[in-house]
Amino acid sequence: MVMSVLTISSTREQMLESLTYRRTYNGETIAPMDTDAVAERISEKRSPTSSIGELQILPLELLYLLFELSDLQAPVHLRLTCRRARMLVDASPSYRCLRIHTPHVICILLRVGIASHFTVSYIAELLHSDSRCSRCGRFGSFLYIPECVRCCYSCMRFHRSTVPMTKADSMAAFGLTARTIATLPVMTTVPGTYGGGLRAERSRPIQLLSPALARAAAELQHGGKEYLVAYIEGKGTQAKRKYDKRVTSRLALLALNPPEYDQDGNLAGPDWDDVKRYMAAMPFPYLDPSLGDIHDGMSCKGCRHALDNCSSSSRAEIYHRVYRAYTVDGFFEHYVVCKEAQHLWKSLGDL
Repeated sequence: MVMSVLTISSTREQMLESLTYRRTYNGETIAPMDTDAVAERISEKRSPTSSIGELQILPLELLYLLFELSDLQAPVHLRLTCRRARMLVDASPSYRCLRIHTPHVICILLRVGIASHFTVSYIAELLHSDSRCSRCGRFGSFLYIPECVRCCYSCMRFHRSTVPMTKADSMAAFGLTARTIATLPVMTTVPGTYGGGLRAERSRPIQLLSPALARAAAELQHGGKEYLVAYIEGKGTQAKRKYDKRVTSRLALLALNPPEYDQDGNLAGPDWDDVKRYMAAMPFPYLDPSLGDIHDGMSCKGCRHALDNCSSSSRAEIYHRVYRAYTVDGFFEHYVVCKEAQHLWKSLGDL
């Protein structure tokens, strides 16, 4: 029995080594290397003080609960006050989990300015409780920052709902007031070079937010869906008329030269490769709570081989398979239905 278990384990390792690879996205989205300045902020050391004030009287359990239920920005600021505060924050389970496994997440959310909108416990839970993409349910190895939810590469790049809006466009399109905007997670982009098929350099920061969150907030502000629809269908302000004209022009231009397909093999929307998609995403691994292992996803060599040898009619579907990432268990589920991976494994066994 022991030998059979060892043999199965060895075979799995050999299959993973032979049939999978780690995809590098070559800085398409926000990369950890962009966060050096903020990284110093979360690791900065200060001289100790005698206590942390009135918080000192609370038992550790309540302190840890307080840190976990607070937004991410609060404990980061608190830990800069003194060495005692830093030790307490770093020892709290959820923050410790984030700091050890995904320090770049803390850095980026602070740097783009939305750390105050999401709690420590929520982000930690997202890290280890569910590996699925919020759009399609497959393994999601990216974080869609405006909503702080998981997404896979294909949905990040092709799904219509992951094109963020600029702050100015959201105010024009939905009539959002400054007071309403202040309640939403609005991120400020990090200068850099972004994109997948079409790469572009963006040196000037812009403010982005989720269209879904903006629309939901607009419904509340206007007093209901029907009132928001009336605003959208009306002429509105000069800013809205300019926005509507710009959208109409873009749709007309893209109608002459439409993109090939979206994640389901259909024609993509007008913003299929909008660089803002990449500016609003970052790598986000999955922490296996049972083993304590970090998974950033593995791709199938069989699918990549299939793409190199497929017909034009099947290219759309196979293209998206190539960009899918899997956990270990997820890959073996995929292997059962992937004829190319099965053929590749058989050919390796025949050598």
